[in-house]
Parts: sequence; C-alpha cells; structure tokens
Amino acid sequence: MKYQGKEDNFQISAMQLIRSKYPEMLAIHVPNGGKRNAKDGAKFKKMGVVAGVPDIMIFNPSGKWIGLAIELKTSGGSIRPTQLLFHGQLTKLGWCVWIAWNLDDVDHILAGYISGNTEHWKKITAAHN
Repeated sequence: MKYQGKEDNFQISAMQLIRSKYPEMLAIHVPNGGKRNAKDGAKFKKMGVVAGVPDIMIFNPSGKWIGLAIELKTSGGSIRPTQLLFHGQLTKLGWCVWIAWNLDDVDHILAGYISGNTEHWKKITAAHN
C-alpha cells in the first residue's frame, strides 16, 4: 500500500527507521524538492542543485554497490523523467537505486542492500507490479 501522508512526513519516518535500525549508516536527505521562485531556482542551480537526485543517499558500500539511493513516493506521486535519468546515471556508477512507496519498502530495500539477499526485494517488486 502506498504511503498516504505528505512526502515530508514519509521522509522523516524513513530517516527515523534508518537511524534506529542501522545507526552505522551514513545516510542523508537531499532537500531538492519544494516550490521555489525563479530567482531562488537559478541561485540553487548555480550552487550545484541537480534535478532528479533521490531523496535518501546512503554512502555505505555493500557487496557490489558503492552506495544506496532511495526515492520516496507517496500516493498520487509519480516518477519524473529527470529522476529516471539521474537514477540511471547513479546505477551506471555502481549505485543501487530504488523507489519506495511506503515504510515497508524502505525496510525491505535496506535489508536486501545490507545482506545482499535479494529475496527481500521480491516483496517490493510483487507489491507494486
């Protein structure tokens, strides 16, 4: 079931899950979203903000991957072309990239990433196909 609340609440819950279950992980939220006026948008672009960066970036390597990136989506959310492009670039560089629609997804993504056991990921794939 897709997360029904606001994406910022989903973000907070996801980071709390990560920090409580995996305190050794170097995980950050990339605050790319939100509405900005044209002046601020231009300023952030000059500062290096890039469209499509996933919401959560985890810099701990695991198995064949150098990091984990998770895009969070809530009910009614959709994947933008800039996100797909950036996700593809990360994958080519050796990152594991996932889209999570709820906290269970986040939990399964993390468990599979850390353990290398892709059985965890079948639960995600089956839930959203």
